[in-house]
Amino acid sequence: QEVIDVAPVGKADGSEGYEVTIRSSTRLFRKERRLQAKGVVFAGGVLGTVKLLLKLKQSSLPR
Repeated sequence: QEVIDVAPVGKADGSEGYEVTIRSSTRLFRKERRLQAKGVVFAGGVLGTVKLLLKLKQSSLPR
């Protein structure tokens, strides 16, 4: 699975949780799914994490 977006649910500070959009990275038809979580932990240095963090910094994550 590949995380393609993370956005706060409700309040912009993430206090109500997050919506995580994922996509299969190995299937021919890459269907997207949305999951909800109380919190999200990013492991810096993992394949694709830096690109994702830079994208989210510009758009959906709180400062």
